[in-house]
Amino acid sequence: ERQQQDKETEHEAAIQEEKKKYHHKHAPIPQDAVIPMDPIIIPSQVATHKLQKGDFIKLYYFMNKGLRDTELTTHSADDDMLTLLQTGDGLHAFIPIASVHAKGTVTKDKDLSWEVFAEAVHRLATAM
Repeated sequence: ERQQQDKETEHEAAIQEEKKKYHHKHAPIPQDAVIPMDPIIIPSQVATHKLQKGDFIKLYYFMNKGLRDTELTTHSADDDMLTLLQTGDGLHAFIPIASVHAKGTVTKDKDLSWEVFAEAVHRLATAM
């Protein structure tokens, strides 16, 4: 029984030492913490930079198509590098990055439908 108590005491001391050493790992989580339920929308680096500077930015960067293009764009100097794209059939294929950059066209704000406009404006306001 004495050995059992010694082991328990030693175990508790080790736990206390670990809590002291890794206090961030053992930090209490508040019960009223808000967990975001909306997806995080990350615009392109160009759009983010223009927002920070306060420059004019086209709503294209906040449309579904613009955000999808942002996901496909990697900032690499190597155009021979391949990227993974989803085809219209739902299959995935490796495509050279150079061809992905070449087909990117920016839709003008005046050519947007009202539905796309409302969606993009909401995302732009959220990003601000």
